[in-house]
Amino acid sequence: MPVKIKAAIEGLALETPPLPISTLHRQAQRLAQDLGEKAPSYKVVYNIVGALPADLLTLAHEGSKAYSDTFDLVYRRQASGPNAIWQADHSPLDILLVGRGGKREKLWLTIVIDDYSRAVAGYLLSLGPESSPIEYYFDRSSRRISLPESS
Repeated sequence: MPVKIKAAIEGLALETPPLPISTLHRQAQRLAQDLGEKAPSYKVVYNIVGALPADLLTLAHEGSKAYSDTFDLVYRRQASGPNAIWQADHSPLDILLVGRGGKREKLWLTIVIDDYSRAVAGYLLSLGPESSPIEYYFDRSSRRISLPESS
C-alpha cells in the first residue's frame, strides 16, 4: 500500500461529518488511478480506518468535549447548584506552635469550598493531622445548610 494513499484514507476518515467506508473506498480508488497505483480493496480501506485510534476518531468526529469526557485521565465534575459538591483540603501549614510542655506542633488547615460558587464554606485550624476535628467540623457545617437530596 503506497504511503500517499494510506495517508489520504486516514485523512478522509477523520473528516467531519464521518464518511462511510464505501465513500472512502471510491475516493481511494480514484486517487490510486490518478497516481498510477494499484487501487486498494474495500477490505484494505476498512482495515486502515479500523486501525485508527479511537481517541483520534472521537476528537475528529465529536469534538474536544467528547474527547475529554471519554479519554481524560481525570474526571471533571461540575456542580449543578450551590452545595451540591464540596471540596475539602486538609494540609499542614509552615507554622510551628509551641504547645504544652514546650513541644513544637505543626498547625493544620482544613478548608471546605463549595464547588459551584467557589465560596469557602468553612475552615478549621487544628494541631495535628487527626481526622476527628475534620469530621466534627464537616458534620457541623452540613447541618447549618440544607444539602440537596442524594440520588
